[in-house]
Amino acid sequence: MNITSISLNSTNNINVGVVQNVDEESSHKPFYEKYPNSVYFVYLIYSLIVLIGVSGNLLVLFVIAKNAAMRTITNLFIANLAISDIIMGLIPTPITPVVLFMDSWVLPLPMCQVLPFSMALAVYLSTLTSLLIAVDRYLLIVHPFVQRMRAVPAIIATWIISCILSLPNVFIYKTRCSFSSSNTDSTPKISKNDNNT
Repeated sequence: MNITSISLNSTNNINVGVVQNVDEESSHKPFYEKYPNSVYFVYLIYSLIVLIGVSGNLLVLFVIAKNAAMRTITNLFIANLAISDIIMGLIPTPITPVVLFMDSWVLPLPMCQVLPFSMALAVYLSTLTSLLIAVDRYLLIVHPFVQRMRAVPAIIATWIISCILSLPNVFIYKTRCSFSSSNTDSTPKISKNDNNT
């Protein structure tokens, strides 16, 4: 809580200032320490998102794979969207609450690169596939006699472009060692391991 102080100086000007609360420990506590029950709520919500998202998208893939009549160009693009959603549901979504509630990086070191790479990959795949669907619909409606694009090469191109655009995340995100117990920096850190000293 901040306290506002008002004072009158010798030239009759009013000075208004904000005095920080002296209880610095409580102001720097993470919200999950202030509200411990929020951890269970967040884990419940994320678990539901993973369960519903992954199972629903697997069902979409199953229907398209089983029925030959469903393997249209648009449905292949929708299957690619489902794969990008499954990537998001299996890697970033379950790890996000773990990262949210930890003070130091406790996951294996490669996850520091896998997490942002998979997040970016899923977003780029989803965006580029949505672009393909929009272009396909445009060509079908505005130029109905023009040959439609081939789905498989277009999907392969979206994967290549998405991987290239996501690759810098592997090199940008790093963990750094922190041996200070009073570090308030929110970047991922590796706590000192007594076995490595």
